[in-house]
Amino acid sequence: MDAFANGAYETKLNHAVVDALDNHSAMADPALRHEKVFEGLANLLVEAVYRQLRGKKDSAETQQAR
Repeated sequence: MDAFANGAYETKLNHAVVDALDNHSAMADPALRHEKVFEGLANLLVEAVYRQLRGKKDSAETQQAR
């Protein structure tokens, strides 16, 4: 709130955006440089999507059983 009061919100926002970019770059760099890291991330994504789809299927079957 102080940043808005003294007009420094643009600086704070700029720092937050740069920090977010740095963090994303730090995570993306190993994934792009190392095949094992990329494969691990891909597996995590596939597992998460499968769990969501499985949950939707289970939910739909439960509703149909009612």
